[in-house]
Amino acid sequence: ELRSEMAEMKQELRSEMAHMEERLRTEMTEMKQELKSDITEVKQELEGVKNRVKKIELTQENVIIPLLNEVTDCYTTTFERYKVSVDEHEQMKQDIALLNTVVEEHSDILQRIS
Repeated sequence: ELRSEMAEMKQELRSEMAHMEERLRTEMTEMKQELKSDITEVKQELEGVKNRVKKIELTQENVIIPLLNEVTDCYTTTFERYKVSVDEHEQMKQDIALLNTVVEEHSDILQRIS
């Protein structure tokens, strides 16, 4: 009787293990499918990001950088023009100061003569 009980328990355990094994296989298959689906979705999203980055790079290269170069050239040209004007202005101030001094001296001389 003990042998038959043990044989029965052994059969139940085998049956239960087979059932658990089947459930595990099913769950693993489902998880594999979910992972494959997730990976496919991530790949698609990554492809979209790659396309957006490429567009951004092209916009920078073809639009933004040339515009920045234009602005830089304009400001550099304007700076050079103003620099020359400032230098000329300083020279004119010195010339006017010298002219004022000469005019004062000549006025003094003319007053003494008259």
